[in-house]
Amino acid sequence: MNNCENFTIKEVLEGFEERVLARFDKVDQAQAHTNGNVRRLQMWRAFITGGLLVISAMVIPLVIYVWNQNRTQMEASNKLTNNNQVQTTYK
Repeated sequence: MNNCENFTIKEVLEGFEERVLARFDKVDQAQAHTNGNVRRLQMWRAFITGGLLVISAMVIPLVIYVWNQNRTQMEASNKLTNNNQVQTTYK
């Protein structure tokens, strides 16, 4: 009937323990492999995040500086144009 009839309970449990331990080893190996991949992805994400922070720390002030320079030049140009218009009307 059953293949376990010729084995003692101790032998059956030892066989069961070996199979369970073998599966645990496979799970440990799979987990070690997966954790390595996750670590690589986390390092890649941290690298990209750091790069974006550095770029934004450099680009945002540069954009503000250029915008202010253009605005200042436009205001100076408008003042000159307004002054010329005022002077020509009084002449």
